[in-house]
Amino acid sequence: VLYHRLGRYEAAVPVFRQVVDHYTGQIRAYFPALSEKEKSAFYKRIEPILNAYRDFVVDVIVNHPYSADTPPGEMLGELYNVQLVTKAMLLDASSQIRRNIFQSGNSELMLTYENWIKTKEKLAHAYAYSGKTLAEKKISIRSLERKANELEKQLSAGSALFAQNIAQQHLTWQHIRQRLAAGEAAIEMIRGYREKEDTVFYVALVLAPAMATPRLVVLPSGKEMEGKHYFYYKNAIKFRIKDPLSYDLYWSALQQALPPRTTAVYMAPDGVYNKISLNSLYNTHTQRFVLDEMHINMLSSTRELAEDTSVHQLPGQRQAYLFGYPNYRHTISPAPQTDSLSKLPANTESGLYPFRSRIRLLPGTLQEVNDVDIMLQASGWHTFKFTENMALEENIKQVKNPHLLHIATHGYFLSDLPVEDDKKAFGIHLKSMAANPLLRSGLLLAGAQNTMAAAETGEEIVSDREAEDGILTAYEAMNLPLNGTDLVVLSACETGAGELRNGEGVYGLQRAFLVAGANSVLMSLWKVNDASTTALITTFYRYWLQGQDKFTALRNAQLAIKETYPDPYYWGAFVLMGR
Repeated sequence: VLYHRLGRYEAAVPVFRQVVDHYTGQIRAYFPALSEKEKSAFYKRIEPILNAYRDFVVDVIVNHPYSADTPPGEMLGELYNVQLVTKAMLLDASSQIRRNIFQSGNSELMLTYENWIKTKEKLAHAYAYSGKTLAEKKISIRSLERKANELEKQLSAGSALFAQNIAQQHLTWQHIRQRLAAGEAAIEMIRGYREKEDTVFYVALVLAPAMATPRLVVLPSGKEMEGKHYFYYKNAIKFRIKDPLSYDLYWSALQQALPPRTTAVYMAPDGVYNKISLNSLYNTHTQRFVLDEMHINMLSSTRELAEDTSVHQLPGQRQAYLFGYPNYRHTISPAPQTDSLSKLPANTESGLYPFRSRIRLLPGTLQEVNDVDIMLQASGWHTFKFTENMALEENIKQVKNPHLLHIATHGYFLSDLPVEDDKKAFGIHLKSMAANPLLRSGLLLAGAQNTMAAAETGEEIVSDREAEDGILTAYEAMNLPLNGTDLVVLSACETGAGELRNGEGVYGLQRAFLVAGANSVLMSLWKVNDASTTALITTFYRYWLQGQDKFTALRNAQLAIKETYPDPYYWGAFVLMGR
């Protein structure tokens, strides 16, 4: 960094290379023996070094080209290689270890895994208890967290297959290029931050089959892209008005960097690119949406292009579990002792409670689930359907490794929280929520209204058994056994929302279901229209069951719905992430 500041660029190159090689080597050597908490702490430690390296490469190539032993193309290739190791590495490591534990056949490892899951379930319940209840039940949250952390370390260390997989994973940008067919391209987005100037910039590394090296695109106005420009885009979607600006801000420069006749792009987003639907951007020059011009596949990392997805598929008859149209007022045991519902404020649409005093039923989800059930059965699937009083959290937790999991209900994400020990939201103490973003997003299931009402009035739902409360948090979803699940469909509002973390994507429901083992997750980025969502989802299934791959089926479904509902508000929210 000192060499960089002094303008001694040739001297900086070998030092940056040495330190980056050192840390990526540590990732390969030590990650198998760390828990996710420790992995996260390690990544936080090296993130400033990685940011400094990215800033250096971009600065040299854009502003200070020089003659040296390392030409710009080679530097870009090395930067792409670093991204392949570090982009979404915590997500990848967590999902990898679970897959390999299930494939190991090691009964002792499986027993440790089951113990770990039970401990995390106890934690999920403990986060909802008051200090008084914790004392009465003699529960220590810190002790449970330590136990879960130690069990996870045992799982990591005991998974030799996982360790071997990481050690052998020396992917390069050339491997990714080899996987691209004619007309295809890959884009690795990088969010950069310069602490000295307090500025944010975005970098796109574009790769196509005919390219000798990756191509660089720099978008310098990162703060505006995340601030006023994003809010303009969001309001244009919400109020269904024409948006002549966002295409040029977020996509035009990337489009220009693509080779002619590119028809498909594999996109690994970062930062604000996790919050916008590229398909919904409108090109004023051609008067077409990106959806009309390009087939975009979203990945956590372009590293996924080099992975063998066949090991993630379970053999046997295809099974589907469908949940929808929950009865939010269903009484689940234990229930509040008083009529808590009458105590809720008349309007709780904002703040901690993004739903009114009565959670609005979604009749379209009942039709949607019934229609999907009929379509799947007609295609030879074995289906299990749970609606109204049966759309229970505990029933979702009984599901094991289905090929398809479909959940149609309300979703939520809480972004700004006051840390108050005596306050709850969605049944969880705010202090616990503030510490873990996976506790701030979730899905509302049967009985959720009781839990929300009790939290608002200060009542606590406690019993001798650990009853489910009707709210499936992302933290709990992460513990579901979905190894071998090909697709999770979250047909709900804002299921793609969560806390953004640099290089790691969105900490929310999307991440939770991918960590749980699902190959891919279909989710929404904003509150969706009930009728158009039902039409889009059923059209997606029709195309998918006809043999189209998931990404193609979603795009064709969006194109079909656009004929009836032209505005992107109706069809642009849904994004498919994963393999």
